[in-house]
Amino acid sequence: MAGDDHTDVPPAQGVSSEVHVPAPDVVRQGTHGRHPVLKQAIARFVADVGKLPASAIQARWKDEVEASLRGRTPSTRKAYIMQYRAALTDALGPRHPALGVVSARGLFAEISAAKREAPTQQDPGSLMGAGAQGAAAGPSGARPVGRPSVLRDAVASFVERLRGVSTPAQLDALWGEELAKHGGKADRTLKLYVVQYYRPAIRRAFGDDHPALSVVRTPDELIDRVRTNDRARVAESHRHLVEVEHWREIVARGAGLLRSREPLFLAVGLLCVTGRRPYEVFCTGRFAPAPVPGGPARAASRWTVMFAGQAKTKGRPGTRQDAYEIPVLAEARAVLAAFAALRASPEGREWADLDNQGFSRLTTGVGTDLRIPLAEAVEDTFGGLWPAEDRLTPRSLRPLYAEVAYRHFGSATVSKNSFFSAALGHTMQDLETSLSYMDYHLSDDARASASAARLAGRLAAEPDRRSTADGKEEAGR
Repeated sequence: MAGDDHTDVPPAQGVSSEVHVPAPDVVRQGTHGRHPVLKQAIARFVADVGKLPASAIQARWKDEVEASLRGRTPSTRKAYIMQYRAALTDALGPRHPALGVVSARGLFAEISAAKREAPTQQDPGSLMGAGAQGAAAGPSGARPVGRPSVLRDAVASFVERLRGVSTPAQLDALWGEELAKHGGKADRTLKLYVVQYYRPAIRRAFGDDHPALSVVRTPDELIDRVRTNDRARVAESHRHLVEVEHWREIVARGAGLLRSREPLFLAVGLLCVTGRRPYEVFCTGRFAPAPVPGGPARAASRWTVMFAGQAKTKGRPGTRQDAYEIPVLAEARAVLAAFAALRASPEGREWADLDNQGFSRLTTGVGTDLRIPLAEAVEDTFGGLWPAEDRLTPRSLRPLYAEVAYRHFGSATVSKNSFFSAALGHTMQDLETSLSYMDYHLSDDARASASAARLAGRLAAEPDRRSTADGKEEAGR
């Protein structure tokens, strides 16, 4: 890995260190279903603020709180405030002084306290993947947030029928019937059902050694179709890389978040400057100082850290099971301090106990005050800098990290593909996976588009040489 203690070109070169750190609870909420009275109140408030001097905004907001928010629960107040902030941003711009006044700061603690005092409203254990809660919920476990009850019932029924099956032939026949019921589903949807619902339900009901787990798998032909479609998608995306004009500002803003006092924004900053997956930053990951080769015993690299706890491995070839060195887009000591603060926080300790499904429910589900508004935090932090033609999600930060890291730490003797694989935690056995991260080119990199087009042509022409046994449990980035 190129880049060590002697690297003297910081990733945010040319960008002011005066970076914008969002207010702790600056996250957008959806406006679907907004009450008309609230819409009118927000419109009046925004119109008034647009005419007021900055010194008068605080008093106007105090009146608004009394008129529209007093008596609401903490979670409702937070949702309303996010709607006020979104309207202010849309009408007056992201730097208007009103955004420094209209804030949900501190409401997360109130919401958490309210949940502890009233646990019957929503059982946190069912969201956090606790084993006892899963057992109590029956063979299918907790109801997947946002999934139709028909899927939950189908999984429960299948698990119950497994109790009466004793031979391999019966298992094969039963699973064949079950797959046929989902015949109209898209390949990726069916794969998701198998990996995230059927197999976990079997493990909860019968343990990890039940023979059904050798049968209830994603069919080989479906894996082949998904892989073929992925190759076509990657080839096409390489012909149309998205230009990231403000990448320096994005990196600087992510680095600035490492100083935040809010765990959520610490995590967003770490996503940006380390390129790790959300589940790794919130739950499984561990960062440590990287030693300087040939240096003093306790010398640590300035621009790299050691990372362990990679997700999506399952012991497969082509994935990293050990700690490995990664470049970071902020000074290593700032990264390590931010991660330590995240893990030491009450929220960070809770998040670290989540399993993959519990974390997924809390970041993508709706209807619970315990939800982690990660997507909103990312959008509110980087949305104004992100390319308009590209959809910004927390996962978007991973391929951008790889591009910026290659810009600063790449070597003329190492191909971009190999560098991406090493930096993102893939091994030389799985170079092709890194191609799916080549989504962007940096605004001043004139060579990127032409190089990507050539690579896309080769990728489209190559036969698929990868083993069909690799990646059955979980695909994706």
